[in-house]
Amino acid sequence: MKNNFFVMGIVMCMMAFITTTVFAQEGPRLIEIPAKQIPTAGQSLYAFTVKMRSGKSVVLTIDNVEIGHFFDGETAEIAVPDGTHIVRAYQKSWNRKKGVWEDNGNDRLTDTLKGERFPVVVSNKPNLKGGRTTKLPGIVQADQPETTVETPQSSQTAFSGYAETEPSETVAQAGQPETTAAARQGGQTVPVPAETAPHEIGKGLFPQFTGLYFKKYKSFTMYLKFFPDGHVISANISGKYDSTVKEWLNKTYTDNQGTYSVDGNNISFFVEAEEGKVEYQGSIIRKTNRNGVIKRDVMKLELHSLINGKKRTFKFGFI
Repeated sequence: MKNNFFVMGIVMCMMAFITTTVFAQEGPRLIEIPAKQIPTAGQSLYAFTVKMRSGKSVVLTIDNVEIGHFFDGETAEIAVPDGTHIVRAYQKSWNRKKGVWEDNGNDRLTDTLKGERFPVVVSNKPNLKGGRTTKLPGIVQADQPETTVETPQSSQTAFSGYAETEPSETVAQAGQPETTAAARQGGQTVPVPAETAPHEIGKGLFPQFTGLYFKKYKSFTMYLKFFPDGHVISANISGKYDSTVKEWLNKTYTDNQGTYSVDGNNISFFVEAEEGKVEYQGSIIRKTNRNGVIKRDVMKLELHSLINGKKRTFKFGFI
């Protein structure tokens, strides 16, 4: 009998270990990991290795451009222009009850590179630890103007939104509120480097990319999803805010797509569907703490529907 209890105890411990191991990967990936990059003349290379505990993950940024959402054991090699760069790690903890990733601290690392490979280990707390740099073999450093990559703002934030009196007249949106399960499918989208953007995005304060901007309006909620390559997608979903929208609102959602541009803290964009086009103009209102972590992010936008000619102003929160 004692032996049976002993064996059962071992089995339960193994099951607990397996459950914990799976739990670390239980949450959905917020941003896909980019493919291995090869530096050219005038560039250096960051080589990341991620070592996280169970139930933890990390979002990495370079100069506030999101690199990817990493789990334990994953790696990435990112080419950057020679010069000084700031790497940030935003640790995430999976809340199984709520089914969301929650912010759990951040760290930063600043280094100046010139034709070098810089290994960085990302561990819990989070902690960024740089290793010894080595010269990149076979790359001649050219004395020529460097390509500047636009630098969107970091994407970690607490819930931000407004309670607002709703206007009585509805602005016609491109596309009707989506309620079918089929529209909620689709994989994650790999961020495209700024140099391959389809148009000139501009310079200034960029929208956040890991979450959604949203506004509850009457019987449905309006959602906006922005991407680093200059694309934007909108969707109108019946009911209150739905956290599952994050899982399927990406570039596989073929309706209501457009492009955006920024100028300082101003932003303008459009989305277009079969019904017509809706134009947006407004500003990004953002507050951060002394460590650069975003505490409040609101987008105040005037919507101009070219479908029915109506105009309305809304404040979109971010989550």
